[in-house]
Amino acid sequence: LWQLANCRQLDACPLDAQALFHTFIVALERNPQSPRVHSMYATFVYTVLGDRELGIAMMREAVALAPQDAQYHANLAKFLACGPVDDAELTVLVAGVRAANGAGTYTEDLASIQRLVQDCAETAPE
Repeated sequence: LWQLANCRQLDACPLDAQALFHTFIVALERNPQSPRVHSMYATFVYTVLGDRELGIAMMREAVALAPQDAQYHANLAKFLACGPVDDAELTVLVAGVRAANGAGTYTEDLASIQRLVQDCAETAPE
């Protein structure tokens, strides 16, 4: 499912977004406690369907389902980096990812979050 969504996200294959959306709904219905399915769905609706609000809500659900998994925290931080940001929430997420980065697993994610925050700050209307 992730490969199909990723292919569609990159506009590399002619998959119908609505059909993929319905596939995700079935996956969520069958796996309501799966943080991975929530995260994949969040990324799909955020990037392909352009539904920022739903994407953030679903990624928050992934974090709630697996609070110990820093990858979901990093994913949510990336979603929150551009837009009306709750600075406290973003700060807590980034701090958690930094704390889990002892082996350097999340170094690229942290750099990506920082770039997004900077890029969005530079392009934000004053």
